[in-house]
Amino acid sequence: MTGAVLLGVLPMALLVIAAVKNAHETLLGVNALAFGTGLAALGVPMYFLTKDRWPRVVRGAAPRPDVVGEPR
Repeated sequence: MTGAVLLGVLPMALLVIAAVKNAHETLLGVNALAFGTGLAALGVPMYFLTKDRWPRVVRGAAPRPDVVGEPR
């Protein structure tokens, strides 16, 4: 567990430095950090809203060659 935490320290520090350095940047008139956070948060409802459009996969079924890209 300690190793995983230590591996995450440097990337987290880089994210914090980038957020502090670019705190006043805007994107479409909105703070860029708020815009990115909102965009990421929209992924959760989009997951559930589009779930019914995903292809149905039968457990244990062999993959179709035309879907996988294997020669027929």
